[in-house]
Amino acid sequence: MTGLAIGVLILVVAAAGAQLWSARERRTDIERWATPAAIALTAILAMTLDAAWNATRWWFVLAVLVALGGEVLRLVGRVAEARLASIVAAGIFALGFAQREPSLVAAAIGLGVVVVVMLEVGQPLLAGVIRREPGSLRLMAVGLISVGVLLVMAFSSGSLLAVLGGAVFCLSVSVVGLRRYVDDQPWMPLAAIGTHQAALVLLVLSVIQP
Repeated sequence: MTGLAIGVLILVVAAAGAQLWSARERRTDIERWATPAAIALTAILAMTLDAAWNATRWWFVLAVLVALGGEVLRLVGRVAEARLASIVAAGIFALGFAQREPSLVAAAIGLGVVVVVMLEVGQPLLAGVIRREPGSLRLMAVGLISVGVLLVMAFSSGSLLAVLGGAVFCLSVSVVGLRRYVDDQPWMPLAAIGTHQAALVLLVLSVIQP
């Protein structure tokens, strides 16, 4: 990593810390700037990395910017649009991984993992949507597919950081969905915020791995 990238990464961590603190303390005045700042800095981080896969890097920059738009929409109460932005961001990340040299064997392993995750999490999540908000079923199904494709493509890249990022992104989406449609637990809001930001950083950092 370049010195500039390390400096930006430190700023990302600082902004993410402020984001988590403000969410825990319910300081929406701070959360409204800390959340966009952390994600915007993640996009800058992607631009400053010494990327092994340059085309992938720019797809990831676009994905992070879409995620930034989604978080801004969430902060102003546009929840449906925020969910759609998250789906689009996951798809763009998957397209970014497609610019590399995917391994079919690794992708098959990833597909197996996705099937297990969907059986364990996807089924109760979809059941909760049907029970509480049936009008959102199609959007949720598309979201699960999008995240599943991202995880498969992350595996196909052969990058440990990519797999971790894809897994944490999947975890973040799962926590958000389970909180809204299945069972809201006190730890879930902070977990959703922390895993979302961590996933973006891990996915972005994966471009430095050949």
